[in-house]
Amino acid sequence: MPCKDTLLKGLSLITEENLLHLRRFLTKAAYDNDLVTGRSIALDFHMRDFTGDDVSLKNIGKGPSPKRKICFPGFRPHLAWDVDTGAPLSLEFRNGTARATTTFKQFIRELLPMTLSDQNVEHVYLDSEYTAQKVWLFIVDPQDGLGADLTMCIKQNKAVKKHIATFLETDFEWLFYDENHTYSNSTFSIPIQ
Repeated sequence: MPCKDTLLKGLSLITEENLLHLRRFLTKAAYDNDLVTGRSIALDFHMRDFTGDDVSLKNIGKGPSPKRKICFPGFRPHLAWDVDTGAPLSLEFRNGTARATTTFKQFIRELLPMTLSDQNVEHVYLDSEYTAQKVWLFIVDPQDGLGADLTMCIKQNKAVKKHIATFLETDFEWLFYDENHTYSNSTFSIPIQ
């Protein structure tokens, strides 16, 4: 006869491999039912502080906390969603010590190409957490990576700051957007090597 903790005991038997299989199944089902296209994907990787007890018991690592400006216990949700439909593709939670640059390739290889029926990803949008050029190269490389175009917010990257400084020295025109924002009539490319 079931007791109050039967469900919890059953959930405790789920392995990492079971979860990966379920995530792949859900992503493929979304693709098969035309809920996602997989052509344009956006990825984000954030630090979420953990303020509960038993940090070491729960194996919660420490990472740089944007809110506290120090290393703090937390976890990192890694999100992928379909830009064309606005539907989520996948979500996983990593230990607070994980970094976007070291988990990105594994996240993509485990979930996206296989579960989207080898659909070619055409464009990837990244947030500023993905600052390593090896991530950028993996996205644009048609041989060993996705072979996709890349758009990202990379205002904090040192190499990018050099390109921005060089661009600001060129002759371009600022255009009005609204009371708080202007933009340039020109763009510049960043070489990925």
